[in-house]
Amino acid sequence: MQEPLPAELDEGLIQATAEKFSEDGAFVRVEQTSEGTTRTFQVSW
Repeated sequence: MQEPLPAELDEGLIQATAEKFSEDGAFVRVEQTSEGTTRTFQVSW
């Protein structure tokens, strides 16, 4: 099954949301892993 949205868009949305709700000036890191048709994002700040 093909995902309806590209991974880069998902990653950008996740990063922007984390930056919005993190402390001012916090560094946000989003990592993506893919296994078959499953995408997993790990967010840290």
